Amino acid sequence: MIPSASVHTYYTHKYVFSEKIPLAKQGAWITVNLRRDPLQIEALKQAGKAVEDVTHQIPALIDTGASCTCVDDRIAAVIGRQVDVVCLAGVHDASECSVYSVEFEIGPWRQTWRIVGIKRRDERFIPCILGRDILRFFTLFYVGPEERFGLYHGVPPVVKKLMQESRVSP
Repeated sequence: MIPSASVHTYYTHKYVFSEKIPLAKQGAWITVNLRRDPLQIEALKQAGKAVEDVTHQIPALIDTGASCTCVDDRIAAVIGRQVDVVCLAGVHDASECSVYSVEFEIGPWRQTWRIVGIKRRDERFIPCILGRDILRFFTLFYVGPEERFGLYHGVPPVVKKLMQESRVSP
């Protein structure tokens, strides 16, 4: 179940927090921002075409089981520049999917990134699945008493300290 039409995400410094979400009922959702790839914008301008540099705010389901980040194909095709086609294997089957280059933003983190466009298969609409390809840059946590999911770009200092004290190599 997707939380309300827009998932509010709050961020400060390197932390990103979701709105209050009961994890057991809805999963972990945050809002990500997608924009056209800067190379695409430049190419369109050089071709003499009018370009709108619009930021699209999209609810994203955080999925540590997904190896790559996927966006609904209809959204990705509007925003991104198609750069490849891949065969994506899911739980039930495999299918050919377009790969798009976009500017991807989570809180203060912004990168030009390749996302996979996936086709909607049933009534369960998930606009974006945030996979491990992007999640690897963040520390993920859930604040149970507050029912808020959080991301930290990198490793929070307190976690580094705990890892050192526990003799866990970073």
